[in-house]
Amino acid sequence: MPRQFKKESCNTCRNRKVKCDEGYPICERCTKAERYCDRSERPVQIVINPGYKPKDRELSTKSPRQALEARETADLFHHYISNLAPWYDLSDERFTFMNEVPITARDDPLLFSALMALSAMHKSKTTTPSLRDAAESYHSQCIRLLIDLDPNDPRIEKGVALAATCLLRSYEILDGEDDPNRHLRGAYSLASRYHNLPCRLSGGLLASGYWNYLREDITFSLFGRCRLKMDMGSHPGCTPYSSDHAYLNEISLVLGRIMNQMLDMTSGSNEMDWFMLFAFIEVIFKWLPVQFKPYFRVSASHLSALPSMRMLQDCHGIVPRLQKTSPPC
Repeated sequence: MPRQFKKESCNTCRNRKVKCDEGYPICERCTKAERYCDRSERPVQIVINPGYKPKDRELSTKSPRQALEARETADLFHHYISNLAPWYDLSDERFTFMNEVPITARDDPLLFSALMALSAMHKSKTTTPSLRDAAESYHSQCIRLLIDLDPNDPRIEKGVALAATCLLRSYEILDGEDDPNRHLRGAYSLASRYHNLPCRLSGGLLASGYWNYLREDITFSLFGRCRLKMDMGSHPGCTPYSSDHAYLNEISLVLGRIMNQMLDMTSGSNEMDWFMLFAFIEVIFKWLPVQFKPYFRVSASHLSALPSMRMLQDCHGIVPRLQKTSPPC
């Protein structure tokens, strides 16, 4: 007789036919196995709309290169490169999500399905509503591939899986109907192993995926008023900075530490911890290159509480002048 799963069981354990301890937001079994923990409300299955043209019905069997032979698929692929990839390359001078992700995706169904799901969902929300069914089909395929990943799969170490979940998070935000953070939670085990070694991460998908995941984690924590899922610890800092983009990554690390310290009442932080953090921030701003300063600035007006600034690059959007304030007691 089949084992009866409770409603709180994750889809990853359901799919692998093992008992789930129902831990939330990620179950203990997935944590120990370092697997993606899927928390979607309905069982994951690939559903192809019967109204599709025959050439669009084989999402689960075609290789990415075969799929890209179709004009509609190639157009969606190009839409990601030209319109969506820049979202992820804010702090990456190598533009990994614009350059390496499409190259890898042509030979990797996991990353390809994530890329296509996001692109189709974005177009369905902007110009082509009929693409929603295709977006959902690519999304379901990607989730199935994530669930089936073996912990020793090289795509985890190379950052392919982490990059895919970053794309899926954006998909869920655009979708707007489900929890926009379930992929962020489910992918925690893919990113948590590196939380104490961010400065040792080399370039490529792993590093780019890590920084994107961290900023998504910060965003979720700000809205949810809860500490980050990642334990930022007391990282040593990434100085010396190799590029302008590296300053933004360093600020992200410090911001994560500040948020955890503020939102975790059991952290036992004291006044000295705060002074050390603020001192470290002062060092960062002291050594900011001159190009970080805005070339145009207008003070805040009655229409907005924020000043208007123009910067040379998006990654220069770090506050150009540190306001000297006393750390909270």
